[in-house]
Amino acid sequence: FILFTFSTPSQAQECGTQFGQSDLDRIDRNKQYAATHPIKTRDIIYLPVKFHLTATTSGENRATYDNILDQLNNLNRSYHHQEIQYYFEDSQGLFNEFDHSPSYNDPRSGAANFRMNGQRVSNAMNIFIVGNIGSGPGGIGQTLGYYTGSNDWIVQLKSETNNFSTTLVHEVGHFFSVAHPHLGWEPDPWCDESDERGVNAPSFTPSGGLTERVDRSNCAQAQDRLCDTPADYNGISYNGPCPPWTIKDCLDPVGDTLNPMTNNVMSYFSGCGPYVFTDQQRELIAADVASPRRNYLRPGLAPPLDSIVVKEVLNFPADEMKVKNGEPITFDWEDVPNAKYYLLKIAENRSLRKNLRQFIVQESEVTIDDFNDNDEYFWTVRPFNTHFAPLEVISDRFSFETDEISAVRHLEALKAINLYPNPVQDDQFDILMVTSKDIHQTQLFVRDISGSVIYQKHLGDVPAGALKTKIDIPDMASGQYVVFIKSAEGIISTKLLKL
Repeated sequence: FILFTFSTPSQAQECGTQFGQSDLDRIDRNKQYAATHPIKTRDIIYLPVKFHLTATTSGENRATYDNILDQLNNLNRSYHHQEIQYYFEDSQGLFNEFDHSPSYNDPRSGAANFRMNGQRVSNAMNIFIVGNIGSGPGGIGQTLGYYTGSNDWIVQLKSETNNFSTTLVHEVGHFFSVAHPHLGWEPDPWCDESDERGVNAPSFTPSGGLTERVDRSNCAQAQDRLCDTPADYNGISYNGPCPPWTIKDCLDPVGDTLNPMTNNVMSYFSGCGPYVFTDQQRELIAADVASPRRNYLRPGLAPPLDSIVVKEVLNFPADEMKVKNGEPITFDWEDVPNAKYYLLKIAENRSLRKNLRQFIVQESEVTIDDFNDNDEYFWTVRPFNTHFAPLEVISDRFSFETDEISAVRHLEALKAINLYPNPVQDDQFDILMVTSKDIHQTQLFVRDISGSVIYQKHLGDVPAGALKTKIDIPDMASGQYVVFIKSAEGIISTKLLKL
Protein backbone atom coordinates (compact mmCIF):
# COMPACT_ATOMS: atom_id res chain seq x y z
CA PHE A 1 0.00 0.00 0.00
CA ILE A 2 2.71 2.48 0.92
CA LEU A 3 3.63 4.35 -2.23
CA PHE A 4 4.57 7.56 -0.49
CA THR A 5 4.51 8.71 3.08
CA PHE A 6 4.60 11.91 5.06
CA SER A 7 4.80 12.29 8.81
CA THR A 8 2.35 14.39 10.78
CA PRO A 9 1.15 14.37 14.38
CA SER A 10 -2.48 13.80 13.55
CA GLN A 11 -4.99 13.24 10.78
CA ALA A 12 -7.89 15.57 10.01
CA GLN A 13 -10.55 15.41 12.70
CA GLU A 14 -13.42 16.00 10.33
CA CYS A 15 -13.77 16.61 6.62
CA GLY A 16 -16.83 18.40 5.29
CA THR A 17 -16.63 16.95 1.76
CA GLN A 18 -19.75 15.04 0.66
CA PHE A 19 -19.75 12.78 -2.39
CA GLY A 20 -22.93 12.47 -4.46
CA GLN A 21 -23.82 10.36 -7.46
CA SER A 22 -21.98 12.65 -9.88
CA ASP A 23 -18.81 12.22 -7.81
CA LEU A 24 -19.21 8.44 -7.83
CA ASP A 25 -19.65 8.56 -11.60
CA ARG A 26 -16.41 10.52 -11.83
CA ILE A 27 -14.64 7.82 -9.80
CA ASP A 28 -15.91 5.18 -12.22
CA ARG A 29 -14.74 7.17 -15.24
CA ASN A 30 -11.32 7.67 -13.69
CA LYS A 31 -11.07 3.96 -12.84
CA GLN A 32 -11.80 3.08 -16.46
CA TYR A 33 -9.15 5.53 -17.65
CA ALA A 34 -6.60 4.21 -15.13
CA ALA A 35 -7.24 0.64 -16.30
CA THR A 36 -6.10 1.52 -19.82
CA HIS A 37 -3.48 4.14 -18.88
CA PRO A 38 -1.26 2.66 -16.15
CA ILE A 39 0.97 5.04 -14.20
CA LYS A 40 4.41 5.31 -15.78
CA THR A 41 7.52 7.24 -14.87
CA ARG A 42 7.13 10.63 -16.47
CA ASP A 43 8.09 14.25 -16.13
CA ILE A 44 6.82 16.27 -13.20
CA ILE A 45 3.34 17.72 -13.74
CA TYR A 46 3.12 21.34 -12.61
CA LEU A 47 -0.29 22.41 -11.30
CA PRO A 48 -1.16 26.03 -10.41
CA VAL A 49 -2.84 26.94 -7.13
CA LYS A 50 -4.43 30.19 -6.04
CA PHE A 51 -4.74 30.83 -2.32
CA HIS A 52 -7.52 33.19 -1.30
CA LEU A 53 -6.75 34.73 2.08
CA THR A 54 -10.03 35.81 3.63
CA ALA A 55 -10.44 38.16 6.60
CA THR A 56 -13.33 39.73 8.44
CA THR A 57 -14.97 42.73 6.81
CA SER A 58 -12.78 44.95 9.00
CA GLY A 59 -9.68 43.25 7.58
CA GLU A 60 -8.74 41.28 10.69
CA ASN A 61 -7.45 37.74 11.36
CA ARG A 62 -6.12 36.91 7.91
CA ALA A 63 -3.66 34.02 7.60
CA THR A 64 -0.02 35.08 7.44
CA TYR A 65 2.05 34.75 4.28
CA ASP A 66 4.36 32.37 6.16
CA ASN A 67 1.39 30.04 6.68
CA ILE A 68 0.81 29.89 2.93
CA LEU A 69 4.47 29.35 2.06
CA ASP A 70 4.62 26.54 4.62
CA GLN A 71 1.48 25.03 3.11
CA LEU A 72 3.04 24.97 -0.36
CA ASN A 73 6.03 23.10 1.10
CA ASN A 74 3.66 20.65 2.79
CA LEU A 75 1.63 20.02 -0.35
CA ASN A 76 4.67 19.49 -2.58
CA ARG A 77 6.36 17.19 -0.09
CA SER A 78 3.19 15.12 0.17
CA TYR A 79 2.60 14.79 -3.59
CA HIS A 80 6.22 14.46 -4.66
CA HIS A 81 5.97 10.73 -5.33
CA GLN A 82 2.81 11.37 -7.32
CA GLU A 83 5.12 13.40 -9.61
CA ILE A 84 3.00 16.49 -9.07
CA GLN A 85 4.38 19.86 -8.06
CA TYR A 86 2.09 22.71 -7.12
CA TYR A 87 3.08 26.31 -7.72
CA PHE A 88 1.62 29.75 -7.01
CA GLU A 89 -0.23 31.14 -10.03
CA ASP A 90 1.00 34.75 -9.93
CA SER A 91 -0.02 36.30 -13.25
CA GLN A 92 -2.37 38.71 -11.44
CA GLY A 93 -0.79 38.72 -8.01
CA LEU A 94 0.72 36.08 -5.81
CA PHE A 95 -2.23 35.68 -3.41
CA ASN A 96 -5.79 36.98 -3.46
CA GLU A 97 -6.85 38.81 -0.30
CA PHE A 98 -10.39 39.95 0.39
CA ASP A 99 -12.33 41.10 3.46
CA HIS A 100 -15.76 39.55 3.93
CA SER A 101 -17.03 38.27 7.29
CA PRO A 102 -19.51 35.73 5.83
CA SER A 103 -16.74 34.13 3.75
CA TYR A 104 -14.38 34.12 6.74
CA ASN A 105 -16.88 32.79 9.30
CA ASP A 106 -19.49 30.88 7.29
CA PRO A 107 -18.12 29.90 3.85
CA ARG A 108 -21.07 27.57 3.11
CA SER A 109 -23.58 30.44 3.29
CA GLY A 110 -25.22 31.94 0.21
CA ALA A 111 -23.61 35.32 0.81
CA ALA A 112 -20.19 33.69 1.08
CA ASN A 113 -20.66 31.57 -2.05
CA PHE A 114 -21.69 34.62 -4.07
CA ARG A 115 -18.59 36.54 -2.99
CA MET A 116 -16.23 33.58 -3.34
CA ASN A 117 -17.49 32.91 -6.88
CA GLY A 118 -16.51 36.45 -7.73
CA GLN A 119 -13.03 35.93 -6.30
CA ARG A 120 -12.11 32.57 -7.81
CA VAL A 121 -9.75 32.39 -10.78
CA SER A 122 -10.25 30.26 -13.87
CA ASN A 123 -6.72 28.92 -14.36
CA ALA A 124 -5.75 27.41 -11.00
CA MET A 125 -6.93 25.21 -8.15
CA ASN A 126 -8.81 27.62 -5.86
CA ILE A 127 -8.13 27.26 -2.12
CA PHE A 128 -9.95 29.55 0.32
CA ILE A 129 -8.38 30.01 3.75
CA VAL A 130 -11.03 30.89 6.34
CA GLY A 131 -11.43 31.30 10.10
CA ASN A 132 -14.41 29.02 10.76
CA ILE A 133 -16.39 26.33 8.97
CA GLY A 134 -18.55 24.72 11.67
CA SER A 135 -19.37 21.09 12.35
CA GLY A 136 -19.24 18.32 9.77
CA PRO A 137 -21.93 16.03 8.38
CA GLY A 138 -24.05 14.72 11.22
CA GLY A 139 -22.57 17.34 13.56
CA ILE A 140 -19.51 15.17 14.27
CA GLY A 141 -16.44 17.17 15.18
CA GLN A 142 -14.99 20.45 13.95
CA THR A 143 -14.75 20.65 10.16
CA LEU A 144 -11.18 21.41 9.20
CA GLY A 145 -11.73 21.64 5.47
CA TYR A 146 -13.86 20.51 2.55
CA TYR A 147 -14.00 20.24 -1.23
CA THR A 148 -17.17 21.11 -3.11
CA GLY A 149 -17.59 19.61 -6.58
CA SER A 150 -20.30 22.06 -7.63
CA ASN A 151 -17.96 25.02 -7.11
CA ASP A 152 -14.79 23.00 -7.68
CA TRP A 153 -12.92 24.72 -4.86
CA ILE A 154 -11.35 23.80 -1.53
CA VAL A 155 -12.01 25.56 1.78
CA GLN A 156 -9.63 25.12 4.72
CA LEU A 157 -9.29 26.56 8.22
CA LYS A 158 -6.50 29.04 8.81
CA SER A 159 -5.40 26.95 11.80
CA GLU A 160 -4.76 23.97 9.47
CA THR A 161 -2.65 25.97 7.04
CA ASN A 162 0.92 25.06 7.97
CA ASN A 163 3.88 22.80 7.28
CA PHE A 164 2.60 19.63 9.01
CA SER A 165 -1.19 19.21 8.89
CA THR A 166 -2.58 16.70 6.36
CA THR A 167 -5.88 18.53 5.94
CA LEU A 168 -5.14 20.14 2.57
CA VAL A 169 -3.42 16.98 1.30
CA HIS A 170 -6.67 15.14 2.18
CA GLU A 171 -8.90 17.74 0.51
CA VAL A 172 -6.79 17.80 -2.65
CA GLY A 173 -7.35 14.04 -2.78
CA HIS A 174 -11.09 14.79 -2.91
CA PHE A 175 -10.45 17.45 -5.56
CA PHE A 176 -8.98 14.68 -7.71
CA SER A 177 -11.95 12.34 -7.12
CA VAL A 178 -10.64 10.20 -4.21
CA ALA A 179 -13.38 9.44 -1.64
CA HIS A 180 -13.15 8.51 2.02
CA PRO A 181 -12.55 4.76 2.54
CA HIS A 182 -15.53 5.00 4.91
CA LEU A 183 -17.75 6.76 2.34
CA GLY A 184 -21.37 6.66 3.51
CA TRP A 185 -20.51 6.32 7.20
CA GLU A 186 -19.48 9.95 7.77
CA PRO A 187 -22.61 11.02 9.69
CA ASP A 188 -23.07 7.79 11.68
CA PRO A 189 -19.98 5.61 12.32
CA TRP A 190 -20.56 1.91 12.88
CA CYS A 191 -19.41 0.22 16.08
CA ASP A 192 -18.90 3.45 18.01
CA GLU A 193 -21.67 2.40 20.42
CA SER A 194 -21.36 -0.54 22.80
CA ASP A 195 -24.62 -2.10 21.59
CA GLU A 196 -23.14 -2.34 18.07
CA ARG A 197 -20.17 -4.43 19.22
CA GLY A 198 -20.45 -8.04 18.11
CA VAL A 199 -23.36 -7.22 15.79
CA ASN A 200 -23.05 -7.53 12.02
CA ALA A 201 -23.06 -4.18 10.26
CA PRO A 202 -26.02 -3.47 7.98
CA SER A 203 -25.69 -4.23 4.26
CA PHE A 204 -26.15 -0.56 3.41
CA THR A 205 -24.45 2.51 4.87
CA PRO A 206 -26.52 5.27 6.52
CA SER A 207 -26.19 7.19 3.24
CA GLY A 208 -27.75 4.32 1.27
CA GLY A 209 -24.71 2.84 -0.47
CA LEU A 210 -23.39 -0.70 -0.27
CA THR A 211 -21.39 -1.56 2.84
CA GLU A 212 -17.97 -2.85 1.84
CA ARG A 213 -17.14 -6.33 3.09
CA VAL A 214 -13.85 -7.29 4.72
CA ASP A 215 -13.24 -10.04 2.13
CA ARG A 216 -13.49 -7.33 -0.59
CA SER A 217 -16.01 -9.35 -2.57
CA ASN A 218 -17.98 -6.17 -3.36
CA CYS A 219 -15.16 -3.60 -3.13
CA ALA A 220 -15.54 -2.33 -6.72
CA GLN A 221 -19.16 -1.29 -6.12
CA ALA A 222 -19.13 -0.37 -2.41
CA GLN A 223 -18.15 2.81 -0.53
CA ASP A 224 -15.05 4.37 -2.18
CA ARG A 225 -15.14 1.88 -5.11
CA LEU A 226 -11.51 0.86 -4.49
CA CYS A 227 -10.23 -2.60 -3.61
CA ASP A 228 -6.89 -1.77 -2.00
CA THR A 229 -8.46 0.31 0.78
CA PRO A 230 -9.72 -2.17 3.41
CA ALA A 231 -13.29 -1.98 4.69
CA ASP A 232 -13.65 1.06 6.95
CA TYR A 233 -16.83 2.20 8.71
CA ASN A 234 -15.47 5.56 9.93
CA GLY A 235 -12.71 5.44 12.52
CA ILE A 236 -13.29 8.90 13.95
CA SER A 237 -14.86 7.53 17.13
CA TYR A 238 -12.62 4.49 17.60
CA ASN A 239 -9.90 4.36 20.24
CA GLY A 240 -6.93 2.06 20.15
CA PRO A 241 -3.33 1.60 19.01
CA CYS A 242 -2.50 2.15 15.37
CA PRO A 243 -1.28 0.87 13.01
CA PRO A 244 -1.87 -2.06 12.65
CA TRP A 245 -5.17 -2.33 14.38
CA THR A 246 -8.00 -4.87 14.37
CA ILE A 247 -11.18 -3.45 15.87
CA LYS A 248 -12.41 -6.05 18.33
CA ASP A 249 -16.04 -7.11 17.89
CA CYS A 250 -16.61 -4.68 14.99
CA LEU A 251 -18.07 -6.84 12.24
CA ASP A 252 -18.99 -6.43 8.59
CA PRO A 253 -22.39 -7.62 7.20
CA VAL A 254 -21.28 -11.28 7.11
CA GLY A 255 -19.53 -11.27 10.50
CA ASP A 256 -15.90 -10.74 9.48
CA THR A 257 -13.81 -8.50 11.79
CA LEU A 258 -12.90 -5.03 10.51
CA ASN A 259 -9.24 -4.20 10.02
CA PRO A 260 -9.19 -0.76 8.39
CA MET A 261 -6.10 0.99 7.03
CA THR A 262 -5.54 3.46 9.83
CA ASN A 263 -2.71 5.36 8.13
CA ASN A 264 -4.59 6.16 4.92
CA VAL A 265 -4.51 9.87 4.18
CA MET A 266 -8.22 9.79 3.25
CA SER A 267 -9.32 8.15 6.52
CA TYR A 268 -10.34 9.75 9.83
CA PHE A 269 -7.88 8.01 12.15
CA SER A 270 -5.88 10.38 14.36
CA GLY A 271 -2.31 9.85 15.44
CA CYS A 272 -1.66 7.06 12.95
CA GLY A 273 0.88 8.71 10.66
CA PRO A 274 2.85 8.68 8.50
CA TYR A 275 -0.18 8.73 6.18
CA VAL A 276 -0.17 7.29 2.67
CA PHE A 277 -2.18 6.89 -0.52
CA THR A 278 -2.70 3.41 -1.97
CA ASP A 279 -1.95 2.37 -5.56
CA GLN A 280 -5.56 2.77 -6.68
CA GLN A 281 -5.93 6.14 -4.98
CA ARG A 282 -2.84 7.32 -6.84
CA GLU A 283 -4.30 6.00 -10.10
CA LEU A 284 -7.50 7.99 -9.54
CA ILE A 285 -5.49 11.15 -8.95
CA ALA A 286 -3.42 10.64 -12.10
CA ALA A 287 -6.54 9.91 -14.14
CA ASP A 288 -8.36 12.98 -12.85
CA VAL A 289 -5.36 15.22 -13.56
CA ALA A 290 -5.38 13.93 -17.15
CA SER A 291 -9.16 14.31 -17.60
CA PRO A 292 -10.81 17.09 -19.65
CA ARG A 293 -12.32 18.35 -16.37
CA ARG A 294 -8.83 19.51 -15.38
CA ASN A 295 -7.81 21.16 -18.64
CA TYR A 296 -8.06 24.56 -16.96
CA LEU A 297 -5.10 23.61 -14.74
CA ARG A 298 -2.87 23.44 -17.81
CA PRO A 299 -3.26 26.89 -19.40
CA GLY A 300 0.42 27.11 -20.34
CA LEU A 301 2.38 24.98 -17.90
CA ALA A 302 4.72 27.30 -16.03
CA PRO A 303 8.35 26.31 -16.61
CA PRO A 304 10.06 24.55 -13.74
CA LEU A 305 12.14 26.70 -11.41
CA ASP A 306 15.20 25.73 -9.42
CA SER A 307 14.96 25.45 -5.67
CA ILE A 308 16.54 27.95 -3.30
CA VAL A 309 19.51 26.60 -1.36
CA VAL A 310 21.37 29.72 -0.18
CA LYS A 311 20.42 31.11 3.22
CA GLU A 312 19.37 34.76 3.28
CA VAL A 313 21.91 37.27 4.67
CA LEU A 314 20.67 40.51 6.24
CA ASN A 315 22.64 43.73 5.78
CA PHE A 316 20.77 46.67 7.30
CA PRO A 317 19.70 47.38 10.00
CA ALA A 318 22.50 45.28 11.46
CA ASP A 319 21.77 43.15 14.50
CA GLU A 320 21.30 45.22 17.68
CA MET A 321 21.78 48.45 15.76
CA LYS A 322 20.20 51.76 16.78
CA VAL A 323 18.37 53.83 14.17
CA LYS A 324 17.10 57.36 14.49
CA ASN A 325 13.56 57.98 15.73
CA GLY A 326 11.01 59.14 13.18
CA GLU A 327 13.04 58.38 10.06
CA PRO A 328 12.14 55.81 7.36
CA ILE A 329 14.33 52.72 7.43
CA THR A 330 15.68 51.10 4.28
CA PHE A 331 15.85 47.37 4.99
CA ASP A 332 18.54 45.73 2.88
CA TRP A 333 19.60 42.12 2.35
CA GLU A 334 21.59 40.04 -0.10
CA ASP A 335 20.14 38.84 -3.41
CA VAL A 336 19.50 35.07 -3.30
CA PRO A 337 19.89 32.88 -6.40
CA ASN A 338 16.55 31.59 -7.80
CA ALA A 339 14.48 33.83 -5.50
CA LYS A 340 11.70 35.78 -7.23
CA TYR A 341 10.13 37.12 -4.05
CA TYR A 342 11.18 38.03 -0.51
CA LEU A 343 8.94 37.94 2.54
CA LEU A 344 10.02 40.62 5.03
CA LYS A 345 8.59 40.27 8.52
CA ILE A 346 8.93 42.94 11.22
CA ALA A 347 7.45 42.69 14.71
CA GLU A 348 7.90 43.97 18.25
CA ASN A 349 8.96 40.67 19.84
CA ARG A 350 11.39 37.90 18.99
CA SER A 351 8.63 35.43 18.08
CA LEU A 352 7.54 37.87 15.33
CA ARG A 353 3.92 37.90 16.49
CA LYS A 354 3.41 41.19 18.30
CA ASN A 355 2.12 43.78 15.82
CA LEU A 356 3.50 41.76 12.92
CA ARG A 357 4.02 43.62 9.66
CA GLN A 358 4.70 41.54 6.56
CA PHE A 359 5.72 42.63 3.07
CA ILE A 360 6.29 40.63 -0.11
CA VAL A 361 8.72 42.40 -2.44
CA GLN A 362 10.76 41.46 -5.49
CA GLU A 363 13.82 43.60 -4.78
CA SER A 364 16.36 42.99 -2.03
CA GLU A 365 15.57 46.23 -0.23
CA VAL A 366 12.51 48.21 0.77
CA THR A 367 11.98 51.47 2.67
CA ILE A 368 9.41 51.43 5.48
CA ASP A 369 8.34 54.14 7.92
CA ASP A 370 5.99 54.56 10.88
CA PHE A 371 8.05 52.96 13.63
CA ASN A 372 7.49 53.75 17.30
CA ASP A 373 10.04 55.97 19.00
CA ASN A 374 12.42 54.30 21.48
CA ASP A 375 11.19 50.78 20.75
CA GLU A 376 12.79 47.44 19.89
CA TYR A 377 11.96 45.56 16.68
CA PHE A 378 12.88 42.20 15.18
CA TRP A 379 13.05 41.36 11.49
CA THR A 380 13.74 38.47 9.15
CA VAL A 381 13.59 37.76 5.41
CA ARG A 382 12.42 34.61 3.63
CA PRO A 383 13.39 34.19 -0.04
CA PHE A 384 11.06 32.13 -2.24
CA ASN A 385 9.71 31.68 -5.74
CA THR A 386 6.44 30.38 -7.12
CA HIS A 387 7.58 26.75 -6.77
CA PHE A 388 9.75 26.66 -3.65
CA ALA A 389 9.72 28.28 -0.20
CA PRO A 390 12.15 26.21 1.91
CA LEU A 391 12.39 26.91 5.63
CA GLU A 392 16.14 26.41 5.83
CA VAL A 393 16.95 29.53 3.79
CA ILE A 394 15.16 31.98 6.09
CA SER A 395 17.57 34.58 7.43
CA ASP A 396 18.73 34.91 11.01
CA ARG A 397 16.49 37.09 13.17
CA PHE A 398 17.99 40.55 13.69
CA SER A 399 16.91 43.21 16.17
CA PHE A 400 17.20 46.98 16.07
CA GLU A 401 16.16 49.87 18.29
CA THR A 402 14.72 53.23 17.41
CA ASP A 403 16.52 55.93 19.37
CA GLU A 404 17.49 59.61 19.44
CA ILE A 405 20.90 58.90 17.92
CA SER A 406 21.75 59.88 14.39
CA ALA A 407 22.19 56.78 12.25
CA VAL A 408 22.53 56.57 8.48
CA ARG A 409 22.29 53.77 5.96
CA HIS A 410 25.86 54.22 4.78
CA LEU A 411 28.82 55.11 6.97
CA GLU A 412 29.45 58.42 5.24
CA ALA A 413 32.64 59.19 7.18
CA LEU A 414 34.25 56.08 5.69
CA LYS A 415 35.33 57.25 2.25
CA ALA A 416 37.03 54.03 1.15
CA ILE A 417 37.22 50.42 2.26
CA ASN A 418 39.58 48.09 0.43
CA LEU A 419 40.32 44.40 0.91
CA TYR A 420 43.66 43.04 -0.26
CA PRO A 421 44.00 40.50 -1.71
CA ASN A 422 40.45 39.92 -2.97
CA PRO A 423 39.91 37.14 -3.98
CA VAL A 424 42.02 35.71 -1.17
CA GLN A 425 43.78 32.35 -1.50
CA ASP A 426 44.91 31.71 2.07
CA ASP A 427 43.37 32.62 5.41
CA GLN A 428 44.78 36.17 5.71
CA PHE A 429 43.85 39.49 4.13
CA ASP A 430 44.23 43.19 4.95
CA ILE A 431 41.53 45.83 5.34
CA LEU A 432 42.38 49.46 4.57
CA MET A 433 39.89 52.05 5.76
CA VAL A 434 40.11 55.75 4.82
CA THR A 435 37.91 58.07 6.89
CA SER A 436 37.15 61.78 6.56
CA LYS A 437 36.50 62.20 10.29
CA ASP A 438 36.50 60.19 13.47
CA ILE A 439 34.14 57.23 13.70
CA HIS A 440 33.17 55.80 17.05
CA GLN A 441 32.42 52.45 18.71
CA THR A 442 33.57 50.69 15.55
CA GLN A 443 33.34 46.94 15.01
CA LEU A 444 34.39 44.75 12.12
CA PHE A 445 32.74 41.40 11.45
CA VAL A 446 32.67 38.82 8.66
CA ARG A 447 29.64 36.70 7.77
CA ASP A 448 29.56 33.62 5.57
CA ILE A 449 26.87 33.03 2.93
CA SER A 450 24.60 31.40 5.54
CA GLY A 451 24.63 34.61 7.57
CA SER A 452 26.73 33.21 10.42
CA VAL A 453 29.38 35.49 11.94
CA ILE A 454 32.74 33.72 11.49
CA TYR A 455 34.94 36.60 12.67
CA GLN A 456 34.48 39.70 14.79
CA LYS A 457 36.96 42.40 15.86
CA HIS A 458 36.47 45.46 18.04
CA LEU A 459 38.24 48.48 16.52
CA GLY A 460 37.04 51.08 19.03
CA ASP A 461 37.23 54.72 18.01
CA VAL A 462 38.90 55.15 14.60
CA PRO A 463 40.56 58.56 13.94
CA ALA A 464 40.32 60.40 10.65
CA GLY A 465 42.83 59.25 8.09
CA ALA A 466 43.88 55.75 7.10
CA LEU A 467 43.72 52.60 9.18
CA LYS A 468 45.06 49.24 8.08
CA THR A 469 44.30 46.04 9.97
CA LYS A 470 45.11 42.40 9.26
CA ILE A 471 42.47 39.68 9.41
CA ASP A 472 43.37 36.02 9.98
CA ILE A 473 40.52 33.48 9.81
CA PRO A 474 41.84 29.93 10.25
CA ASP A 475 40.33 27.24 8.04
CA MET A 476 38.23 29.72 6.03
CA ALA A 477 36.38 27.63 3.45
CA SER A 478 36.16 28.58 -0.21
CA GLY A 479 33.15 30.73 -1.02
CA GLN A 480 31.63 34.19 -0.73
CA TYR A 481 31.70 36.31 2.43
CA VAL A 482 30.47 39.75 3.48
CA VAL A 483 32.69 42.10 5.51
CA PHE A 484 30.86 44.71 7.61
CA ILE A 485 32.15 47.84 9.30
CA LYS A 486 29.63 48.98 11.90
CA SER A 487 29.80 52.06 14.11
CA ALA A 488 27.56 54.41 16.02
CA GLU A 489 27.37 56.49 12.83
CA GLY A 490 26.17 53.72 10.53
CA ILE A 491 27.24 50.62 8.65
CA ILE A 492 28.93 49.69 5.39
CA SER A 493 29.68 46.31 3.80
CA THR A 494 31.73 44.83 1.00
CA LYS A 495 32.10 41.34 -0.45
CA LEU A 496 35.06 39.00 -0.11
CA LEU A 497 35.76 35.91 -2.22
CA LYS A 498 37.88 33.00 -0.91
CA LEU A 499 39.28 30.78 -3.66
